[in-house]
Amino acid sequence: MTSEHRIRQLLRPLTGALEADGYALEVSLRPGVIALQVVAGSDACDDCLVPREMMEQMFRARLPTHETGLNHDNVSLRYPEHH
Repeated sequence: MTSEHRIRQLLRPLTGALEADGYALEVSLRPGVIALQVVAGSDACDDCLVPREMMEQMFRARLPTHETGLNHDNVSLRYPEHH
């Protein structure tokens, strides 16, 4: 399995866009799971965040099995409460 650092590298294009809208992405690896959580900052743009399902597809597209050793069913995404 790949490292948290590598996961962050693969997701960098998406995290840059999230950060511009006031969000952060937390990444953690658990056995067999890449856990992602979008966290709203105090100045987060509520209208800028795409629906969770769309964001999940974008994250999964950036995390190919040959890079992560896991299939897309092993990517978990949590979104801010208000979304």
